[in-house]
Formats: sequence, structure tokens, C-alpha cells
Amino acid sequence: MKTYLAILLGNGELKERYVYAKIWIDYDKNQFGKRGRLTRMLYSTNIGTIPDSTVVAVKCDGETIGRIEQIFMEKLKKGDSFVIGGGIYIFNYGRGMTINVSSASGPLIIPSWFSQQLPLAFDLALDIRRFKALLDQKFEYK
Repeated sequence: MKTYLAILLGNGELKERYVYAKIWIDYDKNQFGKRGRLTRMLYSTNIGTIPDSTVVAVKCDGETIGRIEQIFMEKLKKGDSFVIGGGIYIFNYGRGMTINVSSASGPLIIPSWFSQQLPLAFDLALDIRRFKALLDQKFEYK
């Protein structure tokens, strides 16, 4: 029960994940209530809509360079570096369903990638990056 209250109250590190308080509690007066005008609408429109897998956009200098799983994003800390699309990037911050990165080089935290249980080779990552760039040119994705 305490865990549910912590979520509804937006306590602890939940604020860092942009989970804000939905209710207020006054323990002295033994009272509680909703926080904000949109709480009822949020609950009525979001019941049971938690996806089993979520993808987050990765942006560098305002341009989308790829996507990563939300679970990977949640493990990133400011300054962590990782490979995406054959390039090395440093995690700056996350906001909503987008993370901001900067081009980099150096030691990495490499996300898991499986293809018949084999790791992604660096040369293959570069080829995939070139192929994706070619597709972007042909189809003009935004």
C-alpha cells in the first residue's frame, strides 16, 4: 500500500522520472485530495495503457539519429556514452520520450543487440549507419 501512495504522491526519485504528485495528503488532519485540475482526466484516459515495450527517440543537435528502448534509457546517467547507428554519443539528458546526446568518442556503455545471439560488429554497425542514411535520403523521413 505504501508503494502505491508513494507513486500517487510522486515521492522520492519519481520526480526525476517526471512522475509528479496526483494527490495530496495531510496526515495531521487525516485528509487527502486530488492535486491539479487534470488528474481525473489523466486517470480516465490512461487506465490500462502501459505498453510492454517503449521506444525513445535519440536526438543530437535537434536531429533524430535513432531510437533506443526505454529500459536502456532508464539506466543511462549524464555523461554515459554508447553506440547508436555506428556512432558514439554521450547522454546529456532525457525529457519525456526523447533523449538528448552529443557526438563523442572514447569508452562506451554498449547496449545489448542480438541477432541470432551474436553481438553487433563495429564494421557492420558502420554499414548499417550508411544504409540508414541512404534510406533517409531516398524516403526523406522526418
